[in-house]
Amino acid sequence: FLFGGTHVYKNMFQEKNYVEYYSLDLLDQKLGLDRDKLIQLAQLLGSDYTAGLKGIGPVMGVEILAEFGSLKEFAKWYNEGQFDKQKLENETTFQKQLRKRLVKNDIVLDENFPSAAVYDAYIHPTVDSDKTKFVWGSPDLDKLRSFLQQTIGWNREKSDEVLVPLIRDLNKRKSTGVQKRINEFFPVQYLQQEKQYKLGKRIETATSKLKKRRLK
Repeated sequence: FLFGGTHVYKNMFQEKNYVEYYSLDLLDQKLGLDRDKLIQLAQLLGSDYTAGLKGIGPVMGVEILAEFGSLKEFAKWYNEGQFDKQKLENETTFQKQLRKRLVKNDIVLDENFPSAAVYDAYIHPTVDSDKTKFVWGSPDLDKLRSFLQQTIGWNREKSDEVLVPLIRDLNKRKSTGVQKRINEFFPVQYLQQEKQYKLGKRIETATSKLKKRRLK
């Protein structure tokens, strides 16, 4: 989602689980978390590009975004409060608890927070721009049989049970020149069962504030 994806599938290769599907539109609609907010959340929690802030978990991270609207406003509040006693006196209960946690963990928010470089790494990722036309290869059935026998002990019958239908489907796609979309590999009814997640009170309150901010 942070890199611009709009659909995410999980558990595709775990036979004991249903395939799970997540939509960025639904995250935004139900939780008020769009791509921009998710990138900001990553800077609080940590990601491939940043260590995050010590002592800040997912719930607290969403609460920070809900309270301040952006990481820039969060950093401004934190830094100004350290030198202005009057502002400290006017802080909300949440802000006082948050400041106490940040000070306890020796958090310093300098001029590089939030990091523009981290934000840019997600918005403009380095990708392979090769425009070479995709060409289907031809699998070697005998070598695949040998590999499966040596690695996981499958006999010829077991290997053919799995491989032959796949190769048949591959040949069909080669003849039509059309590659299936990922959701075509799953039974439709599995994708239509929406799982309801019960949110905790804190995260529910925070996401409600986020959605209200979005409407302003």
